[in-house]
Amino acid sequence: ITGDNGTGKTVFLRSIYFALLFGRAGLPIPAETATIELFNNVAIKFADNDTNIMSSVGRFEKEVASISNIFYNIDNNSVIFLTEIFQSTSYSGAENSLSNIIKSFTKRNVKCFLITHLRELPCYFETNEADNYTACSDSNKFKVSKIFTN
Repeated sequence: ITGDNGTGKTVFLRSIYFALLFGRAGLPIPAETATIELFNNVAIKFADNDTNIMSSVGRFEKEVASISNIFYNIDNNSVIFLTEIFQSTSYSGAENSLSNIIKSFTKRNVKCFLITHLRELPCYFETNEADNYTACSDSNKFKVSKIFTN
């Protein structure tokens, strides 16, 4: 999911995440209807911040280590939510890394929801390999729409 700042991307992702968790726990979901897939595991990774100036490890390295830890500890048939990771490296480096990470997760039947500002990321995928959505807002109304590519 891509889009400008303030378009509701993270709110949308968190809504899906909490609906999934509520459904797994047997709690009501605030929706007219919902079909909740039962995943073996649910993981979430938000972008790290650079608040520890004494750290000998950079932000990008911390995020790579965190994703690696999730990858090796998550089961097949799971879901991962990623928000604005790899912002501390170049766009091309982030796009290349994220595309490989997503492809590795999907080979293990792990579904990925990714919020990113990297608008060229979909170019790293073949047709039907990954869905692409965009978020926009108009007078405090948010909309997430699928982008159809040929």
